[in-house]
Amino acid sequence: MKVAFFCATPLHIINAVNMALTNFKDYKSDIYVYSHFSGSEKTFNNIKKTEIFEKCFYLNQNVNSLKDRIKRTVNVFFPIKEMRNIANGRICYDKAVFFSLDQINMGYLIKKCKNCEFYYGEDGLGSYINPDIYTPRSWRNVFLTITARKKELKKVKGIYLHIPELMIANREYNTEKINKIDFSGEQMKSVLKILWPADYSKIDVSRNVIYFEEPVREIFKTDAAQVEKLLTGYVKESFGRDKFYIKKHPRMAMLSKEKELSLNCNAPFERIMGLWDLDKTVLISVVCTAALQPTLLSGKKPTMIFLYKMFLNQDDPLY
Repeated sequence: MKVAFFCATPLHIINAVNMALTNFKDYKSDIYVYSHFSGSEKTFNNIKKTEIFEKCFYLNQNVNSLKDRIKRTVNVFFPIKEMRNIANGRICYDKAVFFSLDQINMGYLIKKCKNCEFYYGEDGLGSYINPDIYTPRSWRNVFLTITARKKELKKVKGIYLHIPELMIANREYNTEKINKIDFSGEQMKSVLKILWPADYSKIDVSRNVIYFEEPVREIFKTDAAQVEKLLTGYVKESFGRDKFYIKKHPRMAMLSKEKELSLNCNAPFERIMGLWDLDKTVLISVVCTAALQPTLLSGKKPTMIFLYKMFLNQDDPLY
């Protein structure tokens, strides 16, 4: 028996590793990593070092330039070699879990691989609350219709989720449970060290109040600098500056005046959160789903403070 995981974010990779070690421990596993996130190639090379997966494939599917977009469009009609190898039976799977929302290739493979069961994998909070996340839109919908793959997506067996009972959208799909991740366990800790090496000497776990910096201006079309300044001042006053960290957002530069409060680690929070006693941490954000991961992924119950009410009206769907 063999399973394939298709991943486009670090969180997808963590979930795939966990499922390969737990849900599918009796299967052979392959992983396909898309080049959609910063440092993807380096992470991919580290995945191979873990020796968890029998085969690892790197899919360069960026659309950052006109050349990339043209290439991606051509690949809709003439799929890349890795997809053709699966479709032609050179590589056979019994199950395929698409954490990546690559419905173009997913539809192609469903059409070709009659003996493989296809599933979506949890894609953060959207899998639970966004009713449109698995509905093809705009150009994707057009290409799926032209290639007669859209109807194939109806054959998806279900969604793998950490906590299926929390779903308030996409309930038309069957659900399968992803086993909890033991971030403090030796096996997962050793794997995460390989995937994202980190200097533990720079992390003070006694600082257990963490604010997740976010691109709030872009999300809410507002200048949040003054609000964040007031917030960080209030947190420092309430908990003590020696208890406080700011987790830098990967797409944002930390303000120079807050450097001394920065959690000095470029790895995703899921990579390092096992260092803390999560039931005794305080996680603060506007709407950052990373704050939910201790509960979703491992069943821990930190104190979570969300500030979205400061930016959203009550009739906004995100609210």
